[in-house]
Amino acid sequence: MRLLLDTHVLLWWHHEPSRLSETAHDAISDLDNEVFLSVINGWEVQIKAQLGKLILSKPLNIILEQEQSTNDFRLLPITMDQAMAAGLTDMCGRCEKSCCIGCRRGPRRRWSKTWHRLLT
Repeated sequence: MRLLLDTHVLLWWHHEPSRLSETAHDAISDLDNEVFLSVINGWEVQIKAQLGKLILSKPLNIILEQEQSTNDFRLLPITMDQAMAAGLTDMCGRCEKSCCIGCRRGPRRRWSKTWHRLLT
């Protein structure tokens, strides 16, 4: 199975694995599964850190490198065309910022379908 980790799942996996369900932990730990990270993970973590909503124990690049080397997490290659198709450049419906994806609720379902196509 191929898994694309959401940002909060990545953070919990790295800092607070007890917050993951047993099913999620087992799926991520299963060496038969391919686990992917996205550049969006880094973007979301950086935004939260800059807003003071998240304090990292290590620089983000170190955390990502550790997960890639220790757990064989892979970086999902995303092109600009794929990002555009996923609606990542749409204006936010709540705060009216084109860079904000955290406020969006409905479109995440569309993004999930796009990521699903990228992984299959």
